[in-house]
Amino acid sequence: MDQKKLVAIGGIVVVIAFMIAFYATGGAQVQVTNHVEDQTQVQTLDVQQVDDPEPLVLATDVDKRSLGYSIDVNGKTLVTVNTLEEAQRLLEAVKGKYVDDPSRIISYSYQENVELILREVQANSILPEEEATNYVLAGSEELETYVVSAGDTIWDIAQKKGLSVNKIVLANPQVDVNRLQIGHQLNLNIPVAYINVHTVEEKVYSERIPYEVVYENSDKLNIGERQTKKSGVYGVKESKVLVTRQNGIVIDQESLGEEVVKEPENAVILAGIKIPGNSIASAFVNPSTGNLTSRFGSRWGRQHTGIDIGTPIGTPIMASEDGTVTIAGWVRGYGYSVYINHAEGYQTIYAHASKLLVKQGDTVKKGQIIALSGDTGNTTGPCVHFEVLKNGKPVDPEPFVNY
Repeated sequence: MDQKKLVAIGGIVVVIAFMIAFYATGGAQVQVTNHVEDQTQVQTLDVQQVDDPEPLVLATDVDKRSLGYSIDVNGKTLVTVNTLEEAQRLLEAVKGKYVDDPSRIISYSYQENVELILREVQANSILPEEEATNYVLAGSEELETYVVSAGDTIWDIAQKKGLSVNKIVLANPQVDVNRLQIGHQLNLNIPVAYINVHTVEEKVYSERIPYEVVYENSDKLNIGERQTKKSGVYGVKESKVLVTRQNGIVIDQESLGEEVVKEPENAVILAGIKIPGNSIASAFVNPSTGNLTSRFGSRWGRQHTGIDIGTPIGTPIMASEDGTVTIAGWVRGYGYSVYINHAEGYQTIYAHASKLLVKQGDTVKKGQIIALSGDTGNTTGPCVHFEVLKNGKPVDPEPFVNY
């Protein structure tokens, strides 16, 4: 047989290193490296022709080599894809998993050192882009033991650990999660990301500012009648907050200040003070001697539903009109008190007494002494707190009495 020349050609390898910024904002830097050895050899071999040559053995898929872009995390290869563009899109998907609105992001970075490296690898180790992306986004899991502390609920724990309630329930079949005990240990399968994304964003929160209700007396409306003179309007306050997140979970918040965008406008309500000439209310008597120290209406940021009459402890308190005692005893905030129901839907209240002289169910007459003044309950000093209600709603007592 004639001799033939067999030429064996080795693979081409080029080493090129360069850096590129992965994100346009400059927050997260990713190193991209082309890393392949360059060794080219040409060798001439003399092959002796034989009658029965050995069969040609082809390289298997396992032996095939190919160029691909590996995503290395802290020096270890996570996945390898075909092109640089595929690797970059994969990292964009990692960022997109935790960032809803990129326009609000001030900065972001990776907790790990992330590199994109071009290298020669076994061909079957290169994953399709979609498969590689799903693998990285899924992450892994590690078992963690959580010890229940005071005030913990299953919902709190789930939110704190970024888990669903159902996942905690499935991991702890022996536990009644609705009756957690302090010190109880829960098994948690905590998701662990291969690449952790750290973001800082500025958020603006809007909050309503409540309006106050201001009452104005009107002699054109009967006692107990109300009429809206002006509707209230809520104000608006904006608060700017710098929010730091790790994989979408808030780990820190810093207030950047707040601003009142719109002031609230108070509601104005007309309250009737006209007493019909034939009404029992036109004949009410003063409940006690003394001086008027606090009026009906807004006081200390809340509604004062009666008037206060400053008078020494032990001063007689009298029923303003005939009626029936419905309450005679201790009332939270009011101290020792007497409630009397009258005709025409009226009710009067006498509070902060030192001693009660009537009991529930008693019938009393106008001017009858029903208690002695004091300073029980929440008071700023000895006084009689006097209220008038019409059909269950507090009205200004001043038109009924003379102080």
